[in-house]
Amino acid sequence: MIENSQHSNIKKGVLIISLVEDVVVDGVYTNAISLIKCESENIFLQQGKKSQKYDITFQAGFNQKSIDKSAVILLNNVNFEIIVGEKTSQDTKFWKDGFLQIDVLEEHNHNTKAIIDLTKDYLFQEDFDGVKLSKPDKMEILNKSFDYMKSNDYFQLKDFQQAIFRDENTERNFVEFTETYENENDITLTSEPFEISKSVIKKQSKQFKSVLKLDKNFHIYVHGNRDLINQGVDSDGRKYYKLYYTDEE
Repeated sequence: MIENSQHSNIKKGVLIISLVEDVVVDGVYTNAISLIKCESENIFLQQGKKSQKYDITFQAGFNQKSIDKSAVILLNNVNFEIIVGEKTSQDTKFWKDGFLQIDVLEEHNHNTKAIIDLTKDYLFQEDFDGVKLSKPDKMEILNKSFDYMKSNDYFQLKDFQQAIFRDENTERNFVEFTETYENENDITLTSEPFEISKSVIKKQSKQFKSVLKLDKNFHIYVHGNRDLINQGVDSDGRKYYKLYYTDEE
């Protein structure tokens, strides 16, 4: 740790190492080593009783918000897996590359989750480089991305783009974003096809809610055809959505 903490931008702190027993991973019990780096102390009150009096003293220590960087090393029988956490993206190379000296596990579960995260990050960025997407457009793309993952066994970037985007500008913009994302996160997702993890897709689908929340009056759930919902502004400046449907339940 000391050898890899010499840069002026890396803050001093406390490294806490502990052994955690009976951690459940995929239904199997295993032990784990916890590494926590705290860079800032918190002040809290310590109350004690002496005879008939109470003493209150100030103490310095750490709480959950003090954790700046962390790692949990799962001591499986076959190999070691490491889960890494960081409060910010600063000094990430010092923690991951210098101290832990780890590489991202290249396997289908991780890659599938990474593609979903990449797509979400792309859709919810503010600057689309001239490409304007409404909230229903974003929901449609995300819905289509899940449909692609569910109906295909292997991921291929070109097929994925053609399946989820309506126009070439958005598709080209996504390719540029993907290249930047891979460089910043030091991963390779799109150069070779990889197997899609159906278990990850099932789990992520449960967490994703395609809901338009309009003030506190309406929630609109968007499940399918984007062409059946139009957005506009009337002559009085009031925003509206126009919905088309066949059956009412």
